[in-house]
Amino acid sequence: MLALLAIALGQEPAASLQAPATPALAAQVLAAQVAISCGNPYDLVELAFTFVVEVEGVERARRRHLWRPREGTLVVVDGGQTTTLSQLYPFLASEDDSEAAIRAWSAFVNDGYWLLAACKVQDPGVQLSVDEEGRLELGFGEGVGLTPGDRYWLTVDEQGRVTRWDYRLQGGDQGGWTWEDYALYGGLLLSTRRVSAEGDAVIRFEDVRAR
Repeated sequence: MLALLAIALGQEPAASLQAPATPALAAQVLAAQVAISCGNPYDLVELAFTFVVEVEGVERARRRHLWRPREGTLVVVDGGQTTTLSQLYPFLASEDDSEAAIRAWSAFVNDGYWLLAACKVQDPGVQLSVDEEGRLELGFGEGVGLTPGDRYWLTVDEQGRVTRWDYRLQGGDQGGWTWEDYALYGGLLLSTRRVSAEGDAVIRFEDVRAR
């Protein structure tokens, strides 16, 4: 869901952080904690990462992304094909390579959300609530991202870090993954390893670079 971040994160009073008065306020406070803990990717000059999927020890996907948020540009390397996108906001596929551009953009929307979801909980169009288990629940307004029917539940620790997410996607797929191996990259605190609830699949982010 690569919408531009349009609102600043404010400081909540200490009393609100301890005991939010309403579920809606609780969701906003929890989202602010998560976003502050993660950092703001839209302030970066560039972010590069390789998205790797491994199932039962076999690599199934490997894609390299170089995103320059301030410029609104993107380079995606998938297999032997390199695709450069020069306009992301709004996304515009050129006539001569529109299919490749759409594939690259779609891959980045997916892969980037896996990496940056915690940084994007306060993006425009994100609908927040807290479920009965105390998880931060994310929904999306109509027309937000490529699959606005997706829904996510984030389990958050006391430091505001996501330790697991569960999801139900617009297409019907469901799943749960732990978030592991946190590290700082250019001011962003990112989890670089996800393990499926069944333990048979791993998503890794390799060669992460941010500035």
